[in-house]
This record gives sequence, structure tokens and C-alpha cells, in this order.
Amino acid sequence: MDQPKDSAKLCGTVSALIFENEENGYAVLRLNTREGACVAVGCIPAPAPGERLSLRGHWVLHPVYGEQFEADAVTRAMPRG
Repeated sequence: MDQPKDSAKLCGTVSALIFENEENGYAVLRLNTREGACVAVGCIPAPAPGERLSLRGHWVLHPVYGEQFEADAVTRAMPRG
């Protein structure tokens, strides 16, 4: 199955949990990437600060909160040992 043309990938470490809805898994979090910090949103159940995530989705401009990465898929990275 082809990905949408505007689909992007974002990898980083959760630095802060801004909002979490435990009922449906929706979360807003701050993600530290190699390019800098950004806000990621989407169905990201039980995110934890320090956790490494790989997100697939697209960039959106929220009218109130500004630029955010809206995740369609989330992969949790295995801890480094």
C-alpha cells in the first residue's frame, strides 16, 4: 500500500507529556529529535518521558497551537543497553 505523498517520518525521544487521554490513547507530547524539539500528536498510548519513538504522519498547522506532527503510526524503539 502506498503512503500519501506528504507522509513523513519523525524519530526522537519523548521529553514531556503535554496531554494524554487514557480512554482513547490520544496524546500530545514534546519530542526531541536531531533537528530540535517539536510537538507530536496522535494515538500514542501511554507515552513515557525518555521513551524513543518513530512516528509516521504529516505536519499540520494548528490554528491555536502552531506547527505539530500528526502521527498516523507509532513504533516504539527498543531500549539501548
